[in-house]
Amino acid sequence: MIILGIESSGGISSICLSDGCGLLAEYHFAHNMGLLRRLSPGIEELVHGAGLEMGGIGGIGVSLGPGSFTGLRIGITCAKALAFALGIPVAGVPTLKALAKNIGYIRPGSLVCSMIFARADEVYWCLFDSGLQELCEYRIESIDSLLRELEQRPEEMVFAGSGCRKHREQIEAALGSRAGFADPACDFARGLSVNALALERLEAGDSDDPALLVPMYIKKPTPVLRKEAREAK
Repeated sequence: MIILGIESSGGISSICLSDGCGLLAEYHFAHNMGLLRRLSPGIEELVHGAGLEMGGIGGIGVSLGPGSFTGLRIGITCAKALAFALGIPVAGVPTLKALAKNIGYIRPGSLVCSMIFARADEVYWCLFDSGLQELCEYRIESIDSLLRELEQRPEEMVFAGSGCRKHREQIEAALGSRAGFADPACDFARGLSVNALALERLEAGDSDDPALLVPMYIKKPTPVLRKEAREAK
């Protein structure tokens, strides 16, 4: 099955075509606030550049967030539209899990902490074991609060994502030699990682209803909070 992956949670977006044997084509781009204009043409170019037609796509993987309010809405809306138009299944993937998947091999017994910068000293984060099973809920928290929790664990940890890049000195001070850091290329979720996780779901017969697919914001995004505040007046 050929899977189209869409990742649009941050400033760098990633689209990908892959199948059960591996990568067919992948494109990363800094959209500079032009994602709405660039995403659909970029997908068509990716598909045709791989020598395929849109009808050859068998499923879609899409990153659900957390991340950019606008970026997630654009990516998920595009995935839903394609799923309806092509009559194919779609599987949503948490962005933090896709970040962990970026790393590749994880030594058994070690943990992965995916972190996305939210604002000020806050990060979106989740902790995974070496098999990428979640060890906690997807959360947003101050870096100080997060590190107090991680200090209680004895395991070695690999950190990935924009949050760990921003707070690296604090992480190293708190965890010392138990903290390792993924390559900066893992700071954004790749379309290939989204696809790999989506394919696991789709091959197991697990997919999402496109009509019900929504972003994973973790907390209400600022535009929604402002709208609710206006309506409450």
